[in-house]
Amino acid sequence: MAILPKEETEGVRTRSQRQQETDQRRFGGATPQTSGGQLPTTEAGPSAASTPAAPDLGALMMMLQERARQQAEQERRLEGQLRGGQEEQARWLKEQQEEQARWLKEQQKEQARQLKEQQEEQARRQEEQARQQAEQSRRLEELLQGGQEEQARRLEEQMLLMKDFHATFGKEVAQHDNHLSEAETRIDQVNNRVDNVMADMKKSLDELKLGDGTTAPVVATTPSLRGFKVPPFDGTSSWSAYKIQFEAVMEANGWNKIQAMTALTLGLRDQALTVLEALGKKVTYEQLLEALEARYGDAHLEHVFRVQLGKIACKCATTKTCSSGPLRRRRWLDEKHTSLYLRSLKGNWCRHRRHPRP
Repeated sequence: MAILPKEETEGVRTRSQRQQETDQRRFGGATPQTSGGQLPTTEAGPSAASTPAAPDLGALMMMLQERARQQAEQERRLEGQLRGGQEEQARWLKEQQEEQARWLKEQQKEQARQLKEQQEEQARRQEEQARQQAEQSRRLEELLQGGQEEQARRLEEQMLLMKDFHATFGKEVAQHDNHLSEAETRIDQVNNRVDNVMADMKKSLDELKLGDGTTAPVVATTPSLRGFKVPPFDGTSSWSAYKIQFEAVMEANGWNKIQAMTALTLGLRDQALTVLEALGKKVTYEQLLEALEARYGDAHLEHVFRVQLGKIACKCATTKTCSSGPLRRRRWLDEKHTSLYLRSLKGNWCRHRRHPRP
């Protein structure tokens, strides 16, 4: 049942009183009702008994009193209902407040528990981070100490390797310089011989001329390979020097390309014969020269020198026991000095070819 406020109950009482006054005015001549709901008593007398409308007024008064009593009962019930509704509402509000207070208390406990767990977890993480930092610091100190010792040992090994390498490298350079000088000397000798042969051939041609200005008929004969012999070539010597010698012999003997092809084929030995196997039977003189140039030209010298320097490095490795690290550093130093040495040799060789000795 809905709870009516106090102002509404007072409004109900006022309406009932207004209704009572309206009824009294409607019937006319009625005396106003007292505050207790009873009609005012009049003195009994002869005038009252002689009034013809007295019974009607008494019945009306009784009816009004019954109506007033009913209204009073209704007001009492309304007041009881209002009081019951207010108590129920107060009880419900109290329960709601208690429930809310209990829920807030549980929330506070849960938040306090979560906060405590977070603090414990944070403290544990901080301890773990501190332990890891201490472990990393210890490892860094160990690595620094070990790295300094290893670096000092490597520097000492590199100094020893550099000393050994410079000693052996100087000897090899001197030997290669001697070989170059010998090759240049042989080339000069061949050039001199070629010049002499050319002079003799020119003199012979002049002598063969007839007195009338005509030349003697040339008899067609089978090409011969007699004359200067072609030196053998096995692939280990310098191809550039051998090519100069072969061209000199070819020009001195007066060979054409077919004869030169035959002579060059007969002059090949050992490893150089593999070039013929790769080319096959139908090959020209120019193709054979290109194949030999690609296989044993200046690029081949670099391979030869690398092999020789590798042998030197192996000799140094057998005289001194080294770990894998020093061997890698030695190989790196060997390759570096080899490249420098090969560039110097190529430069010297190109200068000698451009400006041969007289």
